Amino acid sequence: MDPNLNKKCVISINEKNIERIIESSEVVVINFYVNWCRFSQRLKPIYEEACKEVRKLHPEPSKVVMGSVDVDTEHTLGLKFNICAYPTIKFIVNGHTIKRQYPGKRTVEELTQFVSKLVQDPVIEITQLEEFIDVDSEIICGKFIGYFNEKDQKYDSYRRVAMNFKENSTFYACFGDSSKNLHPGHSTVPTIIFHPDKNSFDEQSQTYGGNLSSFDELFSWIKDKNLSVVHQVDTKEYLDYLLDNEKLPLLILYHENNSDLVKTFKNIISTQLIDKKEKLIFIAINVSESTYFKDYPKRYKPNLAMIEIKNIEGCYVFPDFDDLYSPGKLNEFIDDFFLGKLTKSPFMYNTFQ
Repeated sequence: MDPNLNKKCVISINEKNIERIIESSEVVVINFYVNWCRFSQRLKPIYEEACKEVRKLHPEPSKVVMGSVDVDTEHTLGLKFNICAYPTIKFIVNGHTIKRQYPGKRTVEELTQFVSKLVQDPVIEITQLEEFIDVDSEIICGKFIGYFNEKDQKYDSYRRVAMNFKENSTFYACFGDSSKNLHPGHSTVPTIIFHPDKNSFDEQSQTYGGNLSSFDELFSWIKDKNLSVVHQVDTKEYLDYLLDNEKLPLLILYHENNSDLVKTFKNIISTQLIDKKEKLIFIAINVSESTYFKDYPKRYKPNLAMIEIKNIEGCYVFPDFDDLYSPGKLNEFIDDFFLGKLTKSPFMYNTFQ
């Protein structure tokens, strides 16, 4: 047994060392605590043991660091990370704090598993097109595929950015001869292409035009593609998950097998709702296929085409669906929501007709 594992594993983080730690590690886990909180005291030994387990699995300090912040003495860091409850665990991946809160139980096993998943390589290497199209994935926000000559700095930028978005999108890469053979049109390599349709190549595919060696440029581009994605949701559980974990209101289009309407919705998002991409999650629900409605009595029929905003407080229905085709009307409705001008809809009305 490594004698170092008996030593204190969790690093004490403060204003003086936090930037250095974040810059030198791909994943930084921070437990924000106060000594007077019994829940903070209860988590401390669990967090320490989880840190030791994570270090066994990922010994490279450049991969993951687990630290803690005493908010009583580090007030500024508590404010910077919007800490309002104790203990709170935050995750920073390649310099960016992820919005998702730790969802598991506060046990050594579950905390270790969650951190290990964050550290896990997010890129799937492929050699055949079928591996890209046919892979069974629960990720619904489209796919990125990188075509590279080798695993160089450009690929490493892609891999590191992918770590931040692997909960939303799937990332693939191919190299050398496979890269040249699989690239549509056999054009320039290296390059990265985004496919909004997770099941195929299509005319909506978009090619990255920035500097492949720039982490920040690539991060912004992939972030924009993720924010623009319309989630195809088919279960109430997933809808509840988005509400609970993303902490943003949902803009939902309900439709019945209407792919043209979904395309119109996507076009409005990309052209008229640019400033709303970081304020809302965009969702389309096909009521003919969605199990979301099967839990309700059959006498309630969902509207065949309807838009609503849903948050933890309730639902707000776009009053006249035909106004969707009037430029600016949906944007005005969303602005009224954020200004508190809308009236919450009765439950049955905002989900059923």
